[in-house]
Amino acid sequence: MSARAPIVLLLAGALLAGGLAATSASAGRLDDAGRALRAPGIWVHRDVTWLVGAREARRLARRIQDTGAPVRIAVLPQVEADESRGDPRAIALGIIRRARGAGLYVLVDQDGRMALAGVKLARDIDEYRLESAGNGPEGGVAGRLGELVRVVDQAARAAPRDFEPAAEPKGVSPSTGGGGGDEPLAGVAFGSAIFGAMAGFALYCLLRAVVAVARILTGAAGA
Repeated sequence: MSARAPIVLLLAGALLAGGLAATSASAGRLDDAGRALRAPGIWVHRDVTWLVGAREARRLARRIQDTGAPVRIAVLPQVEADESRGDPRAIALGIIRRARGAGLYVLVDQDGRMALAGVKLARDIDEYRLESAGNGPEGGVAGRLGELVRVVDQAARAAPRDFEPAAEPKGVSPSTGGGGGDEPLAGVAFGSAIFGAMAGFALYCLLRAVVAVARILTGAAGA
């Protein structure tokens, strides 16, 4: 066998491992967020620390802890090429299942937009007031999050209630699918299945091509 053939095969294995690692990392971020938010606080994905820096995150975490406001904040990219299809509802439900706690869940995407979900939120405050506090025009992301924490902390106690953000998977038109969210998770699951099938087929074709090149190099060396 040519000396170059093992190198080609090693490169193929590295590419395959890299693809699998990227998929695992995409899924693992919800696990990381869920573990970090089992108590109220804030978790910031390493790719978006420019939105909320370490000092700002610590300040927000202390404010949440000191006030006792039941707020759980996840700052993370919402992208099409992962298990959630960038759908805020799917991301929120994934984190909620992992965190298993009551309160207000706040998602912040890479553009600074916020989506809210409530799990047994025992505060007398409507979603419109929460959205207004979290999406104000001033103060930057950290300032708007601080205002949201303040509003939740100062709201009177009330009967617990649940609510979820609208389903808006990236790459899917909101005008399709019978009302833009009647079966959002079905659409997300279908999209994820298609993405996984395409990624698997692409990796298969890559490996076939690399094996073919290795055979050609081996034949040339033996001629």
